[in-house]
Amino acid sequence: MFWGQHELAWQVFYDFCNVVGVPYSDDDRKKLTAWLSIGKSTGWWMAFDGICFCFERPGTLNIDGEGRMHSETDPAMAFRDTYSIYAIHGVQVPEYVILRPNEITVSDIEKEANAEIRRIKIDRYGQSKFLLDAGAKEIHKDDYGTLYIKDVPNDEPLVMVKVVNSTPEPNGEFKDYFLRVDPKCTTARGAVAWSFGKTENEYSPSVQT
Repeated sequence: MFWGQHELAWQVFYDFCNVVGVPYSDDDRKKLTAWLSIGKSTGWWMAFDGICFCFERPGTLNIDGEGRMHSETDPAMAFRDTYSIYAIHGVQVPEYVILRPNEITVSDIEKEANAEIRRIKIDRYGQSKFLLDAGAKEIHKDDYGTLYIKDVPNDEPLVMVKVVNSTPEPNGEFKDYFLRVDPKCTTARGAVAWSFGKTENEYSPSVQT
């Protein structure tokens, strides 16, 4: 058995040796040329006696800035036979999470056993919407806002503070905003202060905007 594309590192090494002038026999050079040619023209491949398995490269590959498979609107990886992989920052998720996020429900989120996928589902559903729809508990309220907590199985709780934008909308209404904060926050003022990188005692604005 020949490990084909799994030996990509060795292909690069031997090609480098060839470039810098390491002496190869004509037979070895022909084998290396064939090896590299196959690796450059196909996806994963593996050779056995009398048969070689070759796979097409994906027709689509979307990645984030760190090289992880990622797309919030389409398959992160798709092949020409329609087989696709959906992922957010390298975390593989079910198809509907990307293509039909409206199918995500509170029950679906709460039943999700994988913590990473659960966080993605919450983000896709909307953190503040999940907070309210899932029956989060109000734990503190003051002039700075209202602090809520929602316990999440096998993960840190979702803690958010609801604040009111002091600048009115064009229609004169004052819009509410939810800020996710450190689960250790116990007061609304402390939560707002944390969002500015301050302690509760340090945060005392004269004007809120």
